[in-house]
Amino acid sequence: MAPLGRKFEEAVFAFVRTLDPAAEVLFDHDVLDRDTGKYRQCDVWINARFGGHWPFSILVSCKDSAKSGRKLHVGDIETFCGEVRSTGTSMGVIYSNTGFSTQAIEKARANQIVCCRLYQDEPADLPSVIWFDQFACHAGVRLTPKTDAVATATTTWNDLFDIEIEQGDKRETLLDVIASVFAEGEDEAIRKIGGAIVFPSDWGTEIALGDSAGNELRVQVWGRWTWYRARSEATLLDGSYCLSDGSFKGSQSGPMISLRDKHPGPSWVEVTDRDLVPPANRITAIRCSGDVRTALRQSYGPQLVRAQESSCS
Repeated sequence: MAPLGRKFEEAVFAFVRTLDPAAEVLFDHDVLDRDTGKYRQCDVWINARFGGHWPFSILVSCKDSAKSGRKLHVGDIETFCGEVRSTGTSMGVIYSNTGFSTQAIEKARANQIVCCRLYQDEPADLPSVIWFDQFACHAGVRLTPKTDAVATATTTWNDLFDIEIEQGDKRETLLDVIASVFAEGEDEAIRKIGGAIVFPSDWGTEIALGDSAGNELRVQVWGRWTWYRARSEATLLDGSYCLSDGSFKGSQSGPMISLRDKHPGPSWVEVTDRDLVPPANRITAIRCSGDVRTALRQSYGPQLVRAQESSCS
């Protein structure tokens, strides 16, 4: 006879697999852990497509506390949050046969975890919300003069921007060269990620120029990405989802993204953890550089050149 915990897992599995015939529902499934590189056991794992198109995964944890009668508490939710993060699933659902404390439900809601109950001889709960992570990013430029041999006490960045440099068979201003170098670095950073579940990497390159006396000024051009994540409540699902055939009738839209301002908008919060690994299934909007020349002129063109970092986003 199977242990009580195993029987509860089987009951959840049997219920979940009836919800969407097109979904792949796996029992006692092993998933690669992002932190350890080892496989870890998952009670139930679901691979599905929202509306028949958008792939997403769901980690389902089954907590059998019938013997103790204890409701799941905050600690249980915190442990499950770690499992959701390390498996890279789109969202997490936790089933209990004893219910949840009020604080546990609040903790779950704050971390986009869905709490469901499955009681004996009673209808089971259905997940009421489907969350999708959405990210937006843009790259800022930072200039670092490596030496001030060319610059004088009154030299501004605008003075340097207007210096002409030989570029093959033509002459371009330093500002034009910086704008081209920045655009190439941005494109290369985006190209490198391909289909990997990572953010674009920061980059840097150096430009050298000199005067008639043979003095040289080297300018380091840095590109640094700033990332934002949309709050879950900013995602609008307008329509209905049919559990019998897995179809979605309606539309889905994410939060508006400002194309004029540095910050993408009120629905977005900056991601401060540079080591954050995005989920496998997500929407990512990359705002490519616009008028870099004007931005550089406006941000610090009149400033005096110093052998220290200046930045512009």
